[in-house]
Amino acid sequence: MDSISKKYNKQKIILGLILTVLATLSLILSSKTTYASTYVMVSFVSQYFKEKTKERCDYVEFDGLNFTCYEIKISKSDFLSNATLSRFGQRNYIVAPKNLANWIKLVGTKRKNIGSIGIISYENGGFKVIKRCSKLKYTVGDNVQALEGFAKAASRDLSKLLVGEKI
Repeated sequence: MDSISKKYNKQKIILGLILTVLATLSLILSSKTTYASTYVMVSFVSQYFKEKTKERCDYVEFDGLNFTCYEIKISKSDFLSNATLSRFGQRNYIVAPKNLANWIKLVGTKRKNIGSIGIISYENGGFKVIKRCSKLKYTVGDNVQALEGFAKAASRDLSKLLVGEKI
């Protein structure tokens, strides 16, 4: 195969991938469905993170326009650990049992800066927002990188379901 044919094939593959992504985005954006996945990993450089960063979030929802990230915390030591709190969603929350959620709101925020992240408490099978999050605005590039991480996690979850593994 000559160099012109190789270049043409490469461009054809790239164009095909772009059209596939655009068709998928069009389908998602025209839908009123909310999609969700667990353990989403995103690598990106954004206006908020001046260097390349990797973030992992416990649970992520995507409604076609916005990502909502939920970090699940089960103890004070879990909250105070060196693990970073995910902020790649337009909305970000910490979800914790009621006593821990109240402690985070009153004391924990003095020990660890949560900034725009909201807090949701869990008790007796119900959830309650005890601190609302601030909505963040990201660039199109940031959202594309978040969507890529979300798609990878959803594909992983689907493949586990298809072979009968637990998610």
